[in-house]
Amino acid sequence: MAHILIPVLLMVTSLLASADSLPGRAIIDFEPNNSLDAAESIQLGREVDGNLASMSDVDVYKLTVDKTTKLEIAFRSELSEGNGWQYELLNEDGRILGASFCNFTNCQNGETLAAGVQSGTYYLKVLPESDSSNESFLPDGAYFFTITAVDDFSTVEFEPNDRVETSQVVNFNTAYEGQLLGMSDVDYYKVTVDKTAKLSLAFQSELSEGNGWQYELLSEAGSILGASFCNFTDCQNGETLSVGVQSGTYYLKVLPETDSVNESFSAGWGLLFYPHAG
Repeated sequence: MAHILIPVLLMVTSLLASADSLPGRAIIDFEPNNSLDAAESIQLGREVDGNLASMSDVDVYKLTVDKTTKLEIAFRSELSEGNGWQYELLNEDGRILGASFCNFTNCQNGETLAAGVQSGTYYLKVLPESDSSNESFLPDGAYFFTITAVDDFSTVEFEPNDRVETSQVVNFNTAYEGQLLGMSDVDYYKVTVDKTAKLSLAFQSELSEGNGWQYELLSEAGSILGASFCNFTDCQNGETLSVGVQSGTYYLKVLPETDSVNESFSAGWGLLFYPHAG
């Protein structure tokens, strides 16, 4: 009997290992893949099917991008789970470029996270949403994600942009999409005005967040010319801040509304802003 089982088992293992190479097939989560060094290589446009085995389990996936692009991560779950998943897009140094929590029916229905990237190697890290060690918080069922590259990356945030010196240049009359990655994250955007004008900034969040955003319009010298807090459904519905300016360079600074260091106060991941000079 042993002589029959051994070749059968070898054949099954070979089929599983080669499933990744078959076009149209979902990529399967192969353990161990719980660190950057042990990350499982995946391809753009191929769905990945994974599962977390315990509260200490982490799944890390690796992909290579050959040009500047916008990466879109479509993430969904098999089941509607209150204790869901956290997933993070990392660069080669382990810096978080984008992150989200995914739970309940919103996760089952699917969501999309976008981030601008340069050519290079990137990682997607999936872990339980809760940092508890209690296994009752483990999300049940499978998670699925597909990462695609979008050629139009002109309106998505590129990290790092956490200082005036590394601020991201933006244009008028264009909606931009950004995200705060934690309570210490700050995003700067730079715009140039060639005449005396009223600078209007339309700001909107994807979600209704009690712990929202603070945004400030700064002069080139760093003086605050206008500022607002944006939270709850008022922010989700959108608001506009207007300031009169002379010709020159100006900066939009976006940061968490609260100055707490507790990451539970971190605002939800999506926001849009739309600068206009008139």
